Amino acid sequence: MCKGKSLKVRVSPHRNCRITVAALTALAAITGQVAGKELRPVERGVAVAPLKVASVRIEDGRPIFGPWQEYRAPIAGCYGAEHFDAFDPDHTGAPEDEDGCGLGSTRWFFGPSYCSGGAVNDLVTPIAGAQSTHTNFAWYWTCGDAQTERCVIVVVTGEDFSEACQGFRTAYPGVAYDFGELACNPGSYYYSNVDLTESGLFYTMPLDGAGWYQVQYFRSAEGELATCAQPMLWGTSAHRPGAQGPTQYDDDNPRDGIFQAPQECYAYAFGLCPDPLGAMHSFGDGGNDCTLPPEIPCDDVKKFKANCRQDSGKLKILVVMTDERHDGEIVSVAAGPYWLDLLVRGQRVKYIDTGWIGEPQITLIRPEECFAPKDVVCKADAGKKKCSHEITGLAVANNCDDGAAGGCPDRRGDVICPETGKACDGDGDCTGRVDVAIACSNDTSTPKKKFCKYPSKRLACDCD
Repeated sequence: MCKGKSLKVRVSPHRNCRITVAALTALAAITGQVAGKELRPVERGVAVAPLKVASVRIEDGRPIFGPWQEYRAPIAGCYGAEHFDAFDPDHTGAPEDEDGCGLGSTRWFFGPSYCSGGAVNDLVTPIAGAQSTHTNFAWYWTCGDAQTERCVIVVVTGEDFSEACQGFRTAYPGVAYDFGELACNPGSYYYSNVDLTESGLFYTMPLDGAGWYQVQYFRSAEGELATCAQPMLWGTSAHRPGAQGPTQYDDDNPRDGIFQAPQECYAYAFGLCPDPLGAMHSFGDGGNDCTLPPEIPCDDVKKFKANCRQDSGKLKILVVMTDERHDGEIVSVAAGPYWLDLLVRGQRVKYIDTGWIGEPQITLIRPEECFAPKDVVCKADAGKKKCSHEITGLAVANNCDDGAAGGCPDRRGDVICPETGKACDGDGDCTGRVDVAIACSNDTSTPKKKFCKYPSKRLACDCD
């Protein structure tokens, strides 16, 4: 019999909270059975693209990597038909909530302290035997005490999945993705939209339409397990192609790179929307039939600049056109492994964001080969200014409960308006959120300790 997972979520009744009443009712009714594994929400995702891809096969439970090749990113929003969808992407590939669950891009995980070597879940596809050249997947990258860790993810598919916790077999060759160094425990999850069309790699969908997919997390191409990672969780629905059942295998008992039945077999029917949950993933056709948008000639680009402040990690990118003919079009820039699609306004593109760390190389991708990449140096680490953080809520909440006997308990994840740094009083209209680690007092005044403000790319945490 499959074991259950525990679920524990604090949600504010604030009027701007987007979670549904039905979901709240379900959350309150669930009792967990596995200590230390508490289902929690993460509100936002950060898109990253792999630097390299390779074929991979599984032998005796271990990945055997083929030759690596540079990855060429797809055209934004240019994808073919989906074969199986437990990811729910919008037209740009970003996570959305097509099923009306009231969660937007919020996804579930088991908290930053939970570590899994990977997961296996079943998939049922209406496109039996298809070759999938496009995939979306999402994960949480905790690492450990380090600022960054190399991220290598392996995904394969196969036949013959047991919902009765008797294992799975018949693995097809799959694909490995090397994302390079990724920031650890960024307070948001990572996701990637990968088009394999130009690589010649693909996934085989089950020949009878019913099989499984497996994802594993490593810190090297030699098969060293990542220090700490886990898949983000979502699910299928009647509105999207494909389906899956409530059973998932997690490499966590022990975490050794091998999935063992029945001790690593779990039930994921939590009564949430969607239900059941499973490792967040999709497969489909790549963009080989897509129509390319009109290319911007290099002669139309007058200037490309990038610089970064080492004290704050503030990254600035500037692209200047010769005139306003390209107003409203998209310029694409790679900042390390991060892909940025930036809108041309008039004849300029400006990007400014804080919290960048390391030495990301800034490359103008569209139009390509017009300028040499720019090497910038951002702050080495957050040092004493780095905040600890943990996602434990979905929406704006009071900082403390008035009148609590002996003062409020020490709580992680209380929410403060990022615009002002002040605690919401329950009557305001603050809809933003940040995650903080503070010791509460008896009132709702602004805490004396520092709070975190997360930049949009979630590379680091700045304190004011």
